[in-house]
Amino acid sequence: MPPDMSATRPTEVQEQRGAARSDAPWVVPGGESHGLVSYLEAIRYGRWIVVGALVACLGASLLYLAQATKVYEASADILITAQRELPVPISGIIVQTSDPTRDVETVARLVTSPSVTRRVIEALELDRSVSDVVDDVSAQPLAQSNIVTITAEGATPEEAKQLADAFGREFVDDRTDRLHAELDEQIAQLEPQVRDKPTAAELANPASTAAQLGTLRQLRLGDDPSVSFESAAELPESAASPRPVLTLGAAIIGGLVIGLVGAFSLQLLDPRLRREEQLRASFRLPILARIPLERRRKARPLLPSELSLGALDGYQALRAAITTTRRDSLSGRVVLVTGASPGDGKSTAAINLASTIAAAGKRVILIEADSRRPSIGRALDLRAEVGLASVVTGRRYLVDALIPVGGEDAKLRVLLNSADEAPAADVLSRLSADTLLLQAQRLADWVIVDSPPLNHVAETLALAQVVDDLLVVVRIGKTNFRDLTELAEMLAQQDIMPAGFVVLGGHARTAYY
Repeated sequence: MPPDMSATRPTEVQEQRGAARSDAPWVVPGGESHGLVSYLEAIRYGRWIVVGALVACLGASLLYLAQATKVYEASADILITAQRELPVPISGIIVQTSDPTRDVETVARLVTSPSVTRRVIEALELDRSVSDVVDDVSAQPLAQSNIVTITAEGATPEEAKQLADAFGREFVDDRTDRLHAELDEQIAQLEPQVRDKPTAAELANPASTAAQLGTLRQLRLGDDPSVSFESAAELPESAASPRPVLTLGAAIIGGLVIGLVGAFSLQLLDPRLRREEQLRASFRLPILARIPLERRRKARPLLPSELSLGALDGYQALRAAITTTRRDSLSGRVVLVTGASPGDGKSTAAINLASTIAAAGKRVILIEADSRRPSIGRALDLRAEVGLASVVTGRRYLVDALIPVGGEDAKLRVLLNSADEAPAADVLSRLSADTLLLQAQRLADWVIVDSPPLNHVAETLALAQVVDDLLVVVRIGKTNFRDLTELAEMLAQQDIMPAGFVVLGGHARTAYY
């Protein structure tokens, strides 16, 4: 059995670990900021939704314009001239009243009556029903005037003009015919009561039968004096429907509204980390490195030989950020790399950070503490005979379980999980984690621990309590922001302050080579 390694760490190491904690709160209350910047970021993040909605609405409007039948409109006017009160009551003539507006509205309703419509159908020789023709015509009073405007629709400019004019003429003719019929009846009744040659006195008296008969005969000679076809319709120069400019304008406005609603809804419903500004607004932690996302994607972590120059620069910056804060010590420094959500890229970050430090000539041990979803062995094409669980439980020495990467004299060695052993997280405790890391510190200058998300595998929280630095890896567009907040709350409860964030997919600079 290996000897007991649970001795107390050197005082300097304990002080270094204490430096990783802070009494000052590093979680900003209230989280993400709001306001104009937040809305602009929502639009930027959901710009493809806005563009998609705009393209869809414009496409639908263009399709409508290509298939829609053109409709032309023409307007004709009828003038209403209310008459003074006549000595003989005649219902077919509009007489002046105290409410002239009501008389104009009455005429507007009568313009499209069935009798007038049938006269129009007969005059134009249309093969259409009354209701079908009425659907294409409307009559409305013109503001507060005594004019009724007749608007007709047609498939051609000529058809619209003919229909509007026909309704104006036929309405006047229909009113005139009705008036003449009424006058003929009254004249026939009064003629027997009047002598062949009435006296001048009888004609001068408006109340006399002779005078009334003369008035009726005078009215019978002309059209209805209370209505007249004032102006014929002009030939329309352009179609009233569809209107390309109006249709396209409405499509643009509608597309923008739908797109903006979609972008804001995505911001409210999407729990993913969308931009670096969310980190700055919610946490008082520095961004130690920005690693661009690689175009090549694999089902395992990427090795340094598979990274772009920009990504290599990012890991060089990360190494510089954590090594400049190190104080001289007789034992190695322990860095735990974790994330908030599965798939954030923490294993890739741990492998490449360890490789970058080893490339600088330092002895590095990389510990695969994620025993539930191990990926380092698969990425490095290595298989462990002695795994992490055997070392944690004290059955085997750490030095016997380490596997060199790149030859026996390699600066980088890894401690993997064995498929034949139980998950190491199930046997981890603060004492066993402390013992494991003490052994690793005596064998290396740097110890990098690839940890599962602490908020998903709480057993590994024991590792976070005994390391020198804790790095939180986040991936733009992938990390669940709620999980990140939950991780931050868990660490804050344990009085653990991370060293900072490693952002995958952040605003990385172009490689400087």
